[in-house]
Amino acid sequence: MKRNGFTLIELLVVIAIIAILAAILFPVFASAREKARQTTCSSNLRQIGLAIKQYVQDNDETYPYDRLNGYPWEAAVYPYVKSAKAFACPSNPNNGATINGTPVAATGIPAIPVSYVCVGGSQDGYDGYGANDIYGGPVPMPYYLDGNGNFNGSSSISSKYVSPSNTILVGETRSQNGSTVRGDPDFWTDQTDFEMQGHSGMSNFLFADGHVKAMKPTATGSTLNMWNMNNTTNMNDLTTGPASATLMTWLKNAESIKGNGF
Repeated sequence: MKRNGFTLIELLVVIAIIAILAAILFPVFASAREKARQTTCSSNLRQIGLAIKQYVQDNDETYPYDRLNGYPWEAAVYPYVKSAKAFACPSNPNNGATINGTPVAATGIPAIPVSYVCVGGSQDGYDGYGANDIYGGPVPMPYYLDGNGNFNGSSSISSKYVSPSNTILVGETRSQNGSTVRGDPDFWTDQTDFEMQGHSGMSNFLFADGHVKAMKPTATGSTLNMWNMNNTTNMNDLTTGPASATLMTWLKNAESIKGNGF
């Protein structure tokens, strides 16, 4: 007698095979998709790095301030980028939020998405937020507020970097206070505000020489402190060294948050 169709057992076998193949292939597809997003993110940072370089060339070899009288560094370099999309990492769910101080209607600066922040902050110990103390040396892009002695750091000069290829300018942020996304344009000197966006365990960093590298956060401080212009462990050190114990704790914390891409 001729049989039509499959038996129940045969159907179950086919379904089981499909389920096994899906279990094997879905993580591969997800990994490939995230790799593509990481590549886009890296391209964004290279574009931002080129914009910063052009800004430096047009401003007597000085880097933009973290914030200059309320205006973030993103507003300073936007004219060289001309695209708000370049400031949005495709993996970052906080892109709907806006960097504080943007948009700037008077100069045509649009709302800048929250994805990338600089190594900045105040240069002294004001309210315990002394960026130089936390990062172990002078930060590349300090905060400046006219008339406020606590926030009047000098703009950094390109010739002052000990090793531009080992000094981080900009990285990825994922920090927020509860449900509120943090919109400051810098890695602020607080462990909670130091959370990063990751890509399969790595985060993209833009360095002062313009190159972009994907690294584990702890790798940016374990052997050499890449978070200040002198690559020193502590302020006033005469030789380069790893990040301080406090900064390494913050980097380890950022790397431990699985929901952020690590």
